[in-house]
Amino acid sequence: MRKAIFFAQVILLLACVPTVRRLEHRPDLAAKAASDFAQVAFVDHDARRAYELLWEQGKARVPLAEFEKALVEMHPQGYPTEVSAVEYEPIFGQPAMNIFLHGVRGEEQYYYRIVVQGTAPTGYRVSDCLRGSGPYPPSAARKPL
Repeated sequence: MRKAIFFAQVILLLACVPTVRRLEHRPDLAAKAASDFAQVAFVDHDARRAYELLWEQGKARVPLAEFEKALVEMHPQGYPTEVSAVEYEPIFGQPAMNIFLHGVRGEEQYYYRIVVQGTAPTGYRVSDCLRGSGPYPPSAARKPL
């Protein structure tokens, strides 16, 4: 009888444990999506095309006019002439990654963090873009591309 109760408790406990799903990420694909977006938005200054590269739920949050305004406000002194993805950081437990980019225009340096949503099987789309005032602080989860 005690064994039956013990096994019933074990089965009940296992049923309560959430299922952990493994997310398959490809940093190279995520970085490509972020780099393509940055090239269009920051180097080419084509807000409409960049908007089309956004994650659908991101577009639902921000209308095109507001997106265009945000891009201009991110670059009060001008835009970079080139950008490149340099690091990535998976967002734990989420189908998303941070991609860190570095841009330059002459002597001016640009630092961006682009959040991409997705996984290797679904592909990646940009959901957020942020410009830092300098290099982003280090993180144990961040890795070079």
